[in-house]
Amino acid sequence: MIYHKFIIGLILLIGLTNQPGTADDTTTHPLTTGFVKVYTNYTVENPNSDMELAYYKPYSIFSIDGELIRYISRSLSVPQKIRLPEGEYTIIAALKGIEKDTIQVTIEAGKISVIQ
Repeated sequence: MIYHKFIIGLILLIGLTNQPGTADDTTTHPLTTGFVKVYTNYTVENPNSDMELAYYKPYSIFSIDGELIRYISRSLSVPQKIRLPEGEYTIIAALKGIEKDTIQVTIEAGKISVIQ
């Protein structure tokens, strides 16, 4: 009986370690990764109340070949700092106005690329 609980616990632990990472994921070696911080359009909503809800709009990060690397959902505070391996990326985000912009960014190890 104890052996079965151990096996089930081990399976659950392995499952948890394979979950998608967070914005500041440290699973990639820090000497070969950098960061990007994207300041998208700031939106204010009033969902049937006197209080306003403000957030940064979501955006997508693609490899230079067009493969979706990451979708960043809206942020209710400051924009997230996203860890990425060194390289070139394309970011599609609404930066100015309602239209989406396509921005090329080069991520360098240990540096933060800020897109505004």
